[in-house]
Amino acid sequence: MSLRDLPSVDRLLQTDEARALQTDYGRPLTVQAVRLVLEGARQAVRSGGGSPLPGQILLQAHQTLQDWLAPTLVPVINATGVIIHTNLGRAPLSPAAQRARARAKPRAGGPGARAAPARHGGRARR
Repeated sequence: MSLRDLPSVDRLLQTDEARALQTDYGRPLTVQAVRLVLEGARQAVRSGGGSPLPGQILLQAHQTLQDWLAPTLVPVINATGVIIHTNLGRAPLSPAAQRARARAKPRAGGPGARAAPARHGGRARR
């Protein structure tokens, strides 16, 4: 196999599969994904590997687009003001709440972490 066996970006973008990707993800991102996959295919051919079929290239480009646009945010509960706004203070937690707190395991530095006690300097006596 040679590099000439690989389809051009333009030829790939004219296929129905690529048009569907462009509709779903937009032309600029689709072009970028196709170029990235083609570069990997070129490296594989240079290393003695075979040339992937156009459908395989577009399938990899689709997977790349999905990876790029996958949500990265995780749901969290911001309860930093609960004690202040509910006057719960140091009310005892129910067993279910204690288990939930144990599962949450707040990380050091988060709202649930305890700070070291502050050291105050004394006033100088005259």
